[in-house]
Amino acid sequence: MHPYGHAVIVTTPFTLLHFFFPPDLINYISLVRLPLMYVYHMYCSKRCFRMDRTVILSKNLICIFALFKLLIASGIVGTLVGIVLKVTGVI
Repeated sequence: MHPYGHAVIVTTPFTLLHFFFPPDLINYISLVRLPLMYVYHMYCSKRCFRMDRTVILSKNLICIFALFKLLIASGIVGTLVGIVLKVTGVI
């Protein structure tokens, strides 16, 4: 929970910046911020659970693969729901 709390504390000011800067700049900041947060979570996992690099990397690769599959599945489900709504005349 501590890495998540740190992430919330660090990202809240960036979220508030959405109101003052163009969206493109915020997108670039997010592209840099996300990998840094991921590396910080890996560091915290290493320190808390005393894992070596190979275990951390393998667990993170499994996580990335699972999230990728989830993203594909949600895209397929969203597309199917959109098709059903279009065919039924809801949208």
